Amino acid sequence: MNVAVDSPQYRIAVRGWLETDWSEWFEGMMVQTGHDDGGGLITVISGPVPDQAALQGILTKVWNLNLPVLSVTCLAGYGIRAGGQWSVASGQ
Repeated sequence: MNVAVDSPQYRIAVRGWLETDWSEWFEGMMVQTGHDDGGGLITVISGPVPDQAALQGILTKVWNLNLPVLSVTCLAGYGIRAGGQWSVASGQ
């Protein structure tokens, strides 16, 4: 995957445990593991994703591993600043 400096940053949380060495298989994205509040196993895959096709490819890999997706969050990009907030303007 060819990632540009200004590529959107994503955080994908899944139920289950993956070792950090899965990073290469997920196109170099960071793989971190931990537990949720109830003690369940959680893996977070995060990093830059160049476009929507690449995001779909990553989500397909998660699906192929039969890991339930808990959340997909765009952290920065598409007009969202890193650490910033976004809002949807009402049509009124």
